[in-house]
Amino acid sequence: MVKQQGKPLVSLSAQQLMDCSGSYGNYGCSGGYMTYAYKYIADKGVTTDSSYPYKGAYQKCAFDGGEYTIKGFKEMKDCTAIANALYNILIAVAVDASKFYNYKSGVFSDCSPSPQLNHAFALVGLTNDYWLGKEQWGLKFGENGYIRIAKAGSACGICQMASYPF
Repeated sequence: MVKQQGKPLVSLSAQQLMDCSGSYGNYGCSGGYMTYAYKYIADKGVTTDSSYPYKGAYQKCAFDGGEYTIKGFKEMKDCTAIANALYNILIAVAVDASKFYNYKSGVFSDCSPSPQLNHAFALVGLTNDYWLGKEQWGLKFGENGYIRIAKAGSACGICQMASYPF
């Protein structure tokens, strides 16, 4: 279990955001932005993943709102700022995930030198060699739902579009 500042993390519903934040500019599996999801959460709230589980496909909104809210968000595009902020809070990042589908384990380094951002996940940790991301694709993906991405090279675009809520 991942902990932030010694507290277990609550897994929030990615499916709810896919299904319910369309009026904020998100389009389920057809795309959207973390900042649009943050605006939805600030206005309506979001529930837990266990209350509104991930299905991997757009569905009709089943529950609009939730017990977890935010006041706002901060955007970042600098690897050093992202790494420093990561010590205190999880960071949502956009990445080029076009080659993630066969990832099982190890440090992923097959990133395009010119990443095209097409996916988002939670950045939850780092070492000198890699970023650690938590995928919403479930526990069967990668290393029990996590992926390690090499810091060398483009890092699949991790530092191009990042943000966190407050």
